[in-house]
Amino acid sequence: MPAGLIGQADLSDRRAIEQALRRTEQGVGDALVDLSELEFIDVGGVRQLIDHAAVLGIEGRRVRLTGVRPGIMRIFQICLSTRPPNLRIEDPTGHEPASATGLPPGRSGAGALS
Repeated sequence: MPAGLIGQADLSDRRAIEQALRRTEQGVGDALVDLSELEFIDVGGVRQLIDHAAVLGIEGRRVRLTGVRPGIMRIFQICLSTRPPNLRIEDPTGHEPASATGLPPGRSGAGALS
């Protein structure tokens, strides 16, 4: 079952984010998380998405963050030093730009936040 995050994903929304992500655990195949209506996400929200991908990766599943707008894409670039190889970050056209995380899956970069 797909999940979606709307508005702002910050400290005040941790429980709602967790509940939305749990909905994707019940399905099979790719877990879809629609971020097309997300206006802001903080480092903690990014961490929740990464942790979620790690959990589903154990089951051999991939997490697809869909509809990621340029401002949110930039937050991922700033916050991610590594990303699970099963995490796909897609722009509104459904493509994963080379700059989606600024780094290839599983690589770390100096000076990035995690």
